[in-house]
Amino acid sequence: MQKSIVLGLVGLCCFGCGEKDDTAVAPEESDTDTDTDTDTDTDTEPDGFAIEGAALMISDNSSAPEGLCVTVVDPSPVVLGTGELEILAESTIGVAGEFVLEGVVTASSLGILTLVRDCKDDGGEIFPSGTGIAVASYANLGSGDVLSSVRSLVLSTDFVAEIQDSLSAIGHKVDVDFDGMVFGFVLDNSGNPVAGATISTSADVFYGDDAADDGLFSGPDGVNTTTSDLGWFVVPASPITHYTAVAESLSFSPITTGSLGGTVTVIAFVGE
Repeated sequence: MQKSIVLGLVGLCCFGCGEKDDTAVAPEESDTDTDTDTDTDTDTEPDGFAIEGAALMISDNSSAPEGLCVTVVDPSPVVLGTGELEILAESTIGVAGEFVLEGVVTASSLGILTLVRDCKDDGGEIFPSGTGIAVASYANLGSGDVLSSVRSLVLSTDFVAEIQDSLSAIGHKVDVDFDGMVFGFVLDNSGNPVAGATISTSADVFYGDDAADDGLFSGPDGVNTTTSDLGWFVVPASPITHYTAVAESLSFSPITTGSLGGTVTVIAFVGE
């Protein structure tokens, strides 16, 4: 049973939501011409920008295991129904969950995702988990620039299996392994979970707690109808559409997102 959920998620977003990330930095320029014996400028910059960050387990905020595969993908073809995810760059998770993705070139107007998974796709300990990067975070980046301090959140296969079992226990028939799901948080502007919030959408939303005896989505009074003190929810087999959080004394920007088959997409609503 998952007893704690990572909550330091202010700024997390998906498919083009959120504000500009101030951690994007460009390398210093130099006026020194390093060319010799020619008047032609032969200095070159790397193609595309880089993404530097860390992968964290969503259950306890610990570092994701070393050696996992991490990719940055453009979900636009899936969202628009024209194709599959476009892989923009690939790498592996290093010590302390750190990763670097280089040579990212994209014109996506819907945002991009960092996707962490077991490299062998053999049903290991990690469920394929995607975390959004908003358009505003990379729109002005060019070759040689770096988007740093990116957090990519990861769910274990055990936790996803517990979610699946809890959904089945309340009569909701869905195959998360096949259909995927959105896993989300509702937070205040300090990153604290918001209890009593709801998600406005046409899809089925289930609000999680940490009570092992009656499943993740129900209590003594039946199926949970709002977020618990942990502030999290899931939307299994979620359609790609607009989602909005509703909570007393807070306002939230809508998020356009949805399930990608066999993948968890992690989002967070941050109140103002």
